[in-house]
Amino acid sequence: MNHSHSRPPIPIPARLAVFGSGAGSNARAIIEWVRNASIDAPYDVVLIVSTSPSAGINDVARAYGLPLLVLERSMPVVEQTDVLLQALREHAITIVALAGYLRKVEPAIIHMVGNHILNIHPSLLPAYGGQGMYGATVHQAVLAAGETETGVTVHLVTDVYDDGAILAQQRVPVLDADTVSELAARVRNVEHLLYPSAIAAYVREMAEVG
Repeated sequence: MNHSHSRPPIPIPARLAVFGSGAGSNARAIIEWVRNASIDAPYDVVLIVSTSPSAGINDVARAYGLPLLVLERSMPVVEQTDVLLQALREHAITIVALAGYLRKVEPAIIHMVGNHILNIHPSLLPAYGGQGMYGATVHQAVLAAGETETGVTVHLVTDVYDDGAILAQQRVPVLDADTVSELAARVRNVEHLLYPSAIAAYVREMAEVG
């Protein structure tokens, strides 16, 4: 599928910023994928953005020696956007990956990186998506509905929650005795495999259109 409409080409290696609000397991998976790539990875992680001084993703940034920007929760949205835009410029960011980022991305940020913002969601979108649907809330809803399968979706980010074009999906079975935490762990394992490769495929596609 061609996603080049209204999006400029991405130079390789792309300069990736990972935005997160939680433990940072997807950020770690992305960084490890780049470092362990058997061929030259089409992107490099050059910035981590966090929404809390105590978020685990901060420790991931420190462990890998990556620049870290922490956006204080009390910071007004306008100021937060200005700080983010400045950081994206300083680090010459060409693509952003949201990894458990619990704030809405402002249009100015999306525009700044040429609409090259990806997100990972723990369901098979469009099912179980939208505002307020993240993390355990998604898995609880899946179990409550008696679904026999769920999954992982990588999609482009727009100004509407979980509404951008789908780039990749992978199905995950729901087992009869699953708890929320057990299902979450199984879905997370798939996220760690799918997200880094989906980012790579997108970057390669967007480089080719140029």
